[in-house]
Amino acid sequence: MAQNLHQVPPNLEVWEVQGEFFLMRTVPDTDPPIYLVWSVASDTDKQALGITRADRVFSSWGEFYTTGALRQGNSTELLNTTKDPWDQIVSNYEAVVRVKPWMADPEILALWLGAAMEGRKITDFTTAVFDLVPLSSDLSAEAPKDTAEYYFRPFKTLLLRTVADGGRSFYIRGDHRATIPALHSLIVSRNG
Repeated sequence: MAQNLHQVPPNLEVWEVQGEFFLMRTVPDTDPPIYLVWSVASDTDKQALGITRADRVFSSWGEFYTTGALRQGNSTELLNTTKDPWDQIVSNYEAVVRVKPWMADPEILALWLGAAMEGRKITDFTTAVFDLVPLSSDLSAEAPKDTAEYYFRPFKTLLLRTVADGGRSFYIRGDHRATIPALHSLIVSRNG
């Protein structure tokens, strides 16, 4: 671990690639290791962080890329905090789950983590609900509280909230023995 970091959270190493510096954190309990990196944006940041040497020096960008390091942002996000960056990622996720409980679903979590590790945001979901419950409400707005649709969890969670930041949702009403094979046939016919 770097010895000269003054204002950077714990558990970080300094990596250097052809004169560019990165702060690296290994995701706990990963085998093979998953590396998260934050670029050190400028010489001013390097000086402010007290970076005088690298813990690991790469001779080429190709060598650096073989680590599979996932860029998270730049070092200014880590200044003046004593919190471990991994703890911050976990804390952010827990805050999201409190507001958007469907994010606790393992498949959605995998998508969210993958996007977060690549520095992307997921804002263009396509969701579908297959059920027998008749819905009379507009699928683009929350149902009135005096209707059954308001209390139908898939309506709020999958058809509205998941696509609130962008995307599309579909409601397919019918017996699964008919609707799922029909969807499969449609997908196969469109994709050849």
